Amino acid sequence: MEMRMDKGKLGLTILQLLERPVIDKLDQTGSIHGHWCSTQAFLIGPKRQVSMMLDPVRIYATAIYIASMIIALFCALYVHNKLLTFLAIILEFGALVWYSLSYIPFARSMVSKIMVSCFDTEF
Repeated sequence: MEMRMDKGKLGLTILQLLERPVIDKLDQTGSIHGHWCSTQAFLIGPKRQVSMMLDPVRIYATAIYIASMIIALFCALYVHNKLLTFLAIILEFGALVWYSLSYIPFARSMVSKIMVSCFDTEF
């Protein structure tokens, strides 16, 4: 069964990810990280981009993003564990979203309040 990816579409299906985690991980990491960093670096310059990534507000999201990217590549290339690779990709995407929210005023606090209100249940 041959799986073809259209370069114009964003995102991967879970089935594709579980069938070919190494190829998809390399493609996803290269695409997201390349577009994200190159766009930011082009707009504000690479030196300012690195200083903004190391800002105290964004340092945790940056560290989690880089660590989860390394973990996902390690799990895909050396461990060959599809579940761990998938979990690392989810963590990587979450860190990227959380980092992006730091640029919007009060976005992190709003998302935090929404998540607490959605998952705040009493048993």
